[in-house]
This record gives sequence, C-alpha cells and structure tokens, in this order.
Amino acid sequence: HDIMMSYLNQTGQNNASETFTPSFCFRLDQDTSGLVISAKNYVSLQHLNELIRLREVHKNYLAIVAGQAPKYKKIDSALFKGFDKKSGRAKTFLNEEKGVEAVSEIENIETIKHPTLGTISLVKVTIHTGRMHQIRVHCASIGLPIIGDLEYGVPSINRYAKKMKINRQLLHSFCYSF
Repeated sequence: HDIMMSYLNQTGQNNASETFTPSFCFRLDQDTSGLVISAKNYVSLQHLNELIRLREVHKNYLAIVAGQAPKYKKIDSALFKGFDKKSGRAKTFLNEEKGVEAVSEIENIETIKHPTLGTISLVKVTIHTGRMHQIRVHCASIGLPIIGDLEYGVPSINRYAKKMKINRQLLHSFCYSF
C-alpha cells in the first residue's frame, strides 16, 4: 500500500479524499508473489469490485508443486474457513457440507526429477473463485502440495527446500485480466 501511495503521489495521481483512499481490489496470501490490482478512484474501485463479484475476472497463477501433475485437472471442491486450534489461526478445509463453492483448474507445464526434491511440476492454476488459500488447499488435496507452503505442504519437502534457500511458497500470480 505504501509503494502504491508513493507512486500515486510522485505521479500526481493521488485521488484520495475524505471519503476515498486508493486501495487494492483483492489480496494475495502471505508469501505469494505476483500481480495485484488497485483502484486510483472510487468509480474504478466500484467497477472492479463489480467485475470480481460477477466473476468476470480471470486469475492465473504459476506454482511449483511436489509430485507428477496430471496434464489437466479441474478441482471443484467446496472450502470451509475454520479455526485451527493447533496453529491458533484461521485455516481452510475441504468440506462439502459447510463449505462454499471453489473451482480451480490445474495444467501441467513441465515435470522434472529434481535431485533433492524428487519429482516436481511447474503448473498453471486458473481459479474461478477466490477463496482463502484456495490454490494451496486444492493442490494439497490432490497430492500436489506447493513447495515451501508451511501450512498445507509436506514438512520433509519444505525442509529440503529451506536448505536450498527457498524461503517462501512457490506460488506466483502472473495474469489478472478482466
């Protein structure tokens, strides 16, 4: 937010007022890199939020996962945001009864045999809904945990990744269109 405001101030585009502050239209999970979209004025914020609500946005991510990803996989599994007593934080769970609709598509770009991490795949993930930790939970649910994901990943793989100086989950928002 500070970087965005600094840019808007430097370029003379800060449209902040008593009732509006330029803001982001969505957020990324902590340790996820990539694109975010912000609105410089109230009309734009309303328009972007309406596009998001109507699901007229397209969100694509790249992830490096442990395992052999299939060529294509659609995951339509409801997600429930609950509380994990062990970690003392909010966590997302697969739950068809209590959960809300969550749809992801996974496409395998490339799979290799890594000398330390074993079989890993670079995948493109398209999400049709925007639930908390959706990609991370969906990937883990089909046996393809994201490398570096401390919440839903595999601890033994993450230990090897840490030794390789991988200090975050390998998930990147690379395309956001509307």
